[in-house]
Amino acid sequence: MKRLRLFITRNLYHCGEPICFPNRLKWLEWPKYTLNFLPFSSGGQKNLRALYLSKSSIRFLAEDFERFRNLKYIDFSYCGLLHKIPDVSTLKNLERLDLSECKSLVSVHQSLGFLDKLVHLNFSNCCKLRKFPRSLNSKLLQSLVLKENPDASLLLAFSKLIYLDLHGCRLTEVNFLKDLQRHSTLTILILSGNKLVSLPSDIRKFSALDQPDLSNCKQLQEIVDLPPNIKILQAAGCESLESFPSFSGALKSRRKASIRIDLSGGHKLNKCSDIANTPPLEELFGTTVISIIHPGSEVPNWFEYQSTERHVSFSVSPERCMDIVGVAFCAAAALDKQGDADVYCKIQLSFNKQYIGSGVESFPASKSAQLWLLFIPLSCLDPELVSYGCNQSEVLFEVSRSVLQSCGVHLVFHQGSEGRPYFICSYCKKVLEVEDGMTNGFGGRRWNESITPVISRIWKHKWFWREKME
Repeated sequence: MKRLRLFITRNLYHCGEPICFPNRLKWLEWPKYTLNFLPFSSGGQKNLRALYLSKSSIRFLAEDFERFRNLKYIDFSYCGLLHKIPDVSTLKNLERLDLSECKSLVSVHQSLGFLDKLVHLNFSNCCKLRKFPRSLNSKLLQSLVLKENPDASLLLAFSKLIYLDLHGCRLTEVNFLKDLQRHSTLTILILSGNKLVSLPSDIRKFSALDQPDLSNCKQLQEIVDLPPNIKILQAAGCESLESFPSFSGALKSRRKASIRIDLSGGHKLNKCSDIANTPPLEELFGTTVISIIHPGSEVPNWFEYQSTERHVSFSVSPERCMDIVGVAFCAAAALDKQGDADVYCKIQLSFNKQYIGSGVESFPASKSAQLWLLFIPLSCLDPELVSYGCNQSEVLFEVSRSVLQSCGVHLVFHQGSEGRPYFICSYCKKVLEVEDGMTNGFGGRRWNESITPVISRIWKHKWFWREKME
């Protein structure tokens, strides 16, 4: 088999001597390999690009990796007997190294830190790891997973890092964030299950960071600031959390399709948060779907329609319906009995007995009640139905594994647009309001060049004209 390039096997038991693979072999994939050394006889493997030996019985690796100098991908995940990673300085082309769940791994040679082509490193649940490179020099590194690693105090200065997982690493501070470049590409940062007391204000400099995870940081007391473009913040189970940035600051000027903030289980936030005194929603909410889970048992007073039943009914005049830009919902739910099941909550909205939108959320159960606040913009509903009026409107709230204590609905209106015409796209349901000075050319008025930008948008979306009712 001198021309063999690819060797992939499953459930193959081998108990003999090492195999004499041809020098031209490029890919070797042998999960559950049974011997405690690499499956190669002496000789060069200079053409080997990928070595996948997950869930194998390997104990030892050759001290000299010279014969594997072209390796790009190594997977020794779930090799529970692997004790150490020797000198890898000859693996100049290595891009991906997966050592997750190697629970006997004690040391990794410092030479790993000098490999400059590394893109992905995974040391998840290497719970005995004590010796690790003090710095990683690869400027191409995008994903670094040190989950449940007790020695995660690295010097980090990666300009292209996208994913960083430090779950359960017993961190008491995150000063390493200062070492990351200001224009870092870091998008996902997982700090859950650590011993942090405060999240410093340095977090706001990460403009690309949109999914920080701080869940189950039991000692976390303070979140000073948030990244400017946040999409998802996981902070459930932060029992000591007392200080959180203003919701108005967290939500204002966000131009994302959706934002989700989970603060469930933060019992001390109930009296310290400004959610009950949030400024008018018209100033905060635009075209973004916003979901907030927050400790509390009462619907905030600014919700116009409230009920202790599972449904809320209301009516709005056709004139006011024309100004609706979105609908906010709130539900307070508590466990009906002790347990660990998640709370499941569903909201259905109907205008004039026609279904126009819904929202679904689940969040961890807690001893105390939790509030779920949801805002759905008009662009995610059916603006055509809303525009015809909503004399008979109803919102139905459903919860499972919990008791609905109260619920509420608040209609968000566009300010200062009374009597102004607009377009509705019959394809994407977007609403285009015509600004002052742009209505020339309609209703028998003389054509004016100022309407040209509006016309181009109309043709693009197939808008149709509607005059607001006086």
